[in-house]
Amino acid sequence: MRLGMLGSAAGRGGAGLLLLSLSLLVSVTRCAHIEVKIPYPGEIFDTADTHFEFTLVGADLPDAGEIIVWINSAEATRVRNNFNQLKVPGMPSGLHHLQLQLVSPDGADMSCGFGVEFEVTTFAPPEDIAPVPDAAVGIRSDDLPIEDARDFARMSGEVQAMLHRHQHPPVESCPRLPYLIWEPWGIVGFGAQLLGLRVGLSLGLQTGRVVVGNADWEDNLVNSELKWRFNLSHSDQGSPWGSGGALQPLSWCAGHHSVEESVRALPGVDMHDGTISNVRVSGDLWGVENKERIFDMPPKVAAVLGRSEPNLFWWWTESTHYLHRPTEELGAFVEGQKARMGWKHPIIGIHMRLGVDKNREAQRFPNKYYIHEARRLRRLFGGVGTVFVCSDRRHAIERMVDEYGDEFEFLVQPRVEGALPMHYVHTDLALLAEADYLILTVSSNFGMAALYLNSWLHAHRPTYISMDDLFEGFRYYGYQMTLTYNPSSGVSDLGLRNCAP
Repeated sequence: MRLGMLGSAAGRGGAGLLLLSLSLLVSVTRCAHIEVKIPYPGEIFDTADTHFEFTLVGADLPDAGEIIVWINSAEATRVRNNFNQLKVPGMPSGLHHLQLQLVSPDGADMSCGFGVEFEVTTFAPPEDIAPVPDAAVGIRSDDLPIEDARDFARMSGEVQAMLHRHQHPPVESCPRLPYLIWEPWGIVGFGAQLLGLRVGLSLGLQTGRVVVGNADWEDNLVNSELKWRFNLSHSDQGSPWGSGGALQPLSWCAGHHSVEESVRALPGVDMHDGTISNVRVSGDLWGVENKERIFDMPPKVAAVLGRSEPNLFWWWTESTHYLHRPTEELGAFVEGQKARMGWKHPIIGIHMRLGVDKNREAQRFPNKYYIHEARRLRRLFGGVGTVFVCSDRRHAIERMVDEYGDEFEFLVQPRVEGALPMHYVHTDLALLAEADYLILTVSSNFGMAALYLNSWLHAHRPTYISMDDLFEGFRYYGYQMTLTYNPSSGVSDLGLRNCAP
């Protein structure tokens, strides 16, 4: 493998670079340490611009020896300068592993070792793969299959009230009502929790059941997911809709059902049978036998629409909004974050789904592809220059601000002492919903939830750019929702694809 030197200067270690670094620090007993700025864990590069940047701090090369650069367990090169920028052209796409090793002049290992995983893509340059041409309307809200004559926004108030009535019947009737107890199918992120529960809400409306959660089940799964995702030793936050959650409870009847007396919705269980008081639905157990109905418009919703033809995107927008209503405490936190950031309009909202754990589920793009789309929005909509950016990779946000901060004004959530991790997650969604323009990947459950919430606040006609065209969040139900650009019409069509016949 051939590595190109972008630049090097002996002895350029110390405090100056420490301030610039995103600081993945390898501590070494009784010797120097290697400070790595690029890549951060899971960083994604285009094959044309893959590069590394690292510094030896606490010793001088070449007197102290040299640094061996290993890529995928194979030695790639050796460097004898303290500060190094290495270009690595032509790497194949996929996940790779970088390891740096400091050795003394006599070849002895002088460091504890440093390793990090990164990804290389082989996308074309961003200007060659724009999701839609500048002249097309696919970028705009009109690409959704909701014609101007169909003013669904005027019915939002009635639908939201209907959902509230269904979920909050008279308290005295709670002990006698049939329930649908929704259980997440596994340890999943909040985007999947929210969109999955949205299906549960639809099933409850179809079958006349109040939708509640299994508190013990949800709390255990959510706390496990939070500990893994945020590297916590302990978490007791529990379900976002639970007693300690930041979202409004699903129902005030939640304390009146008995999980122990429930029946799972296995094949053969009639969910319309009101004599079965509690039916537990988890994952795809219901969807396996009812694929053709999983995306049905609930009769109660159709009744509100009257003669208007039901629209799936509109319904998901309404139900997602209903499920993401903040508590008073969360609402105050969101407003506080806006004040601390200096929130302003017009503003572009960018969500980057970059976690390596999602490399097979959500499409991951380097920062420059998002910036290309932000520039396009700026050209189309009067020079908007403020961007709110959020991601599951904090380092990616810092890199974007560092590299493009002279071109855009970036707003990023500040850390607040005592705030819970989920407060930041919910606030990201709330602020993406408020953004005037949205850039996302619809292959991300979180990104798709943001699109629905943004749509609700913008009369069901969001202005957005999707970096990809496939939403895979409901694969386990046997269907995928698709949002595909149609070059002949200049719009993106929303539809369903049967992927598990």
